[in-house]
This record gives sequence, structure tokens and C-alpha cells, in this order.
Amino acid sequence: MSDELGESPKAEVDSRAEKIEEERQDLLTRVASSELSNMRHRVAWLLNQFPSTRNSDIALQIKYWTIFEKDIVGGSYVDLDDLYRLTRLTSLVRARATIQNDYRLFLADPEVREHRGTLEESEREKAVETPDYPVYKVFLDESGKTSSDLLVGSLWVLSAGIETFQLISDVNELKRKQSFSGEFHFSKMKKQDVGIYKELIDIFLVRGGPISFKFLSVPKEGLKVQAALPDLFYHLLKQGIDHEDSTGRAPLPRTLQVWKDLEEAGADKLLMANLADKMHHSAASVYDNKLVVKDFHAVDSKGNVFLQMADIMAGSANRILSRSGEAYTHKDELAEYLLARLGISAAADLEVISGDLALHIKL
Repeated sequence: MSDELGESPKAEVDSRAEKIEEERQDLLTRVASSELSNMRHRVAWLLNQFPSTRNSDIALQIKYWTIFEKDIVGGSYVDLDDLYRLTRLTSLVRARATIQNDYRLFLADPEVREHRGTLEESEREKAVETPDYPVYKVFLDESGKTSSDLLVGSLWVLSAGIETFQLISDVNELKRKQSFSGEFHFSKMKKQDVGIYKELIDIFLVRGGPISFKFLSVPKEGLKVQAALPDLFYHLLKQGIDHEDSTGRAPLPRTLQVWKDLEEAGADKLLMANLADKMHHSAASVYDNKLVVKDFHAVDSKGNVFLQMADIMAGSANRILSRSGEAYTHKDELAEYLLARLGISAAADLEVISGDLALHIKL
């Protein structure tokens, strides 16, 4: 029976759950895009980037101070007077607890969750057991649903993550100077916007730190596109890891995080869960547990320039692969510009692409 003075208990629970889910998705989007405007965003970014901070609040505090308050912390030492200016541990713990307990994101290991709040020393010891491996941060996209080839593309960010803050700052400044308020999407690009798209590509290649672009194509004949995507993404991830490891550019051990544009919530959630499960099996059977599979999420690409760049890359590659004699347009111009900046020939088959910045896999 409903409450005559207000919402029914069930309605209140539903409203609370809906609010938490909205906040959860917003936080995921912030972390994926490195757009961090408050302490909770920054704590979530650290929990995502450094697994040790999930298990130890002391590790979280140290990372927070040395990354976000490095102008106060000098090296490995803290002046006692500066403790008044640094973010308090209690504040960081509250933010971490909300993220892990309410939003169920970036969880600590099961042993830590069981004993959390009882033995600080055990948390400190657990942090030593949880190394902060470098990260393969992969942003996925697909293209070619109306072409003869189906293509899945990916942007790989291989740095510790700090460089991304400068990249985001540069992109925001570019958009401000050009009075560009929209999203970067290859299929929606207007002729007058080719210049800003080229500048965006240049920012990524100059400011993005160690990054790479990898894509996989397969003839679409006989394929059911939605059913094929999980397998294609899996092969793209696996062969991409093999490429980075074998070249010595980003060797194992590494942590793997994967992000995809959110299109259909239920379907995307299932796709990412199945993809994570496949990679967990490969981590044990193929990579001898030198690959640590962590977070796989689908988030809105709005405001996420990394997912937008993955879209531009996939759209450009598909544009070259699907050419069939139509008139040359601004999209061809951008596709050729991107491929040229990556050192890729714009030949129709995109053959023999293997290097530091690009890898094309043909099935």
C-alpha cells in the first residue's frame, strides 16, 4: 500500500537505485575521459589506474598526494606544516567507500573486502601483493555495418595516465579556440570541420604519450554482425597484446582495461561481460597470468575524446577499405590524413601495416 504522505517505500527504493545508477555511469564516464572536476572523480581515477589503491587506503592517500597535490608534496617527504593543506585520509576513505560500496566499482580483492576496517596492517601487506602494473587502456569502436567488410578498431593508451591530463587540456583549448561544441564523429563530420579534426589527430600523436591504433577487418558476407562483434573484439585485443608484447614496446606484465561506446545498455553490458570472461581465460592459459584483466565498461562517448578518436580511426580505415569509385569527399581527405600521419599507405587493402603506431589484422 502506498504511503499517503509521500512516495511508497518501493518507489523510494527505486528512486534511490536509479539515482545511484546515474551517478555510477557519470563516474565511469569521468574516469574513462580523464575529466576530473572533484575529489571523488580523482579518487575513482586512481582506483581504476592503480589496483593497489583499491586494497589500501594508505596507498590511495600516497597516490593522491603525489599525483594531484604534487605542488605541496616534495618528493618522498611531507613537511608537517603542509599536512594542513593536503587532503585528509578520512575524506579519501569516504570517497573510496562510496565508490566501492554504493557504486560497486573498482572493488578491492575479496580478502580485503572481508576484513576491511579491522586490520590496517593487513591492508598494507595486501597492497604489497597487488602490484601496479602498467596499463593497456583500450577504447573500442566498430565500423562498416553497411560496407562489404566489418571492421573493429581500437585506440591503445599505454602511458601511466598522467599525460592524458595535458592531452585533455589541449583538446578543450582547441575546441574553445575553434568554437566547436559538438562531438568528434567520423560519420557526422562536416566539410568545414576537417581542419579541427586534423588538429585533434595531431594533438593525439604529439601529446598522447605512447599510443597506438589497431584494427581488424573481415569480409561481412555470411556474418551476423551483432553475434560476430564479441569474437572480433576478442581477436583484436589478443593480437594487439601479442603485438605490443612481442615488439617490446609495451611488454607484459600489464593490466588490461577496456572501454566501449554505450549504444544499447543491456546488449553492451552482456558483450563486455563475455569479452572480459574470454580475456580472463586467455590471461591464465596464454599469458601465464602476466595479464591482469580488470575493468570492462561501456560508457557514453559524449565528452570522451578517447572514444571519439577511436571512432575517427575506425571510420577512416573503413572509408579506405570500402571505396568503390564514389566522388572524393572531405571524409576521404581526413581518412588519408590520419593514415599518412600513422605511416600507413592508403591502398585499398591497407596491407602490410605493422609498426609502433598502427596494426591492421585481416581475418
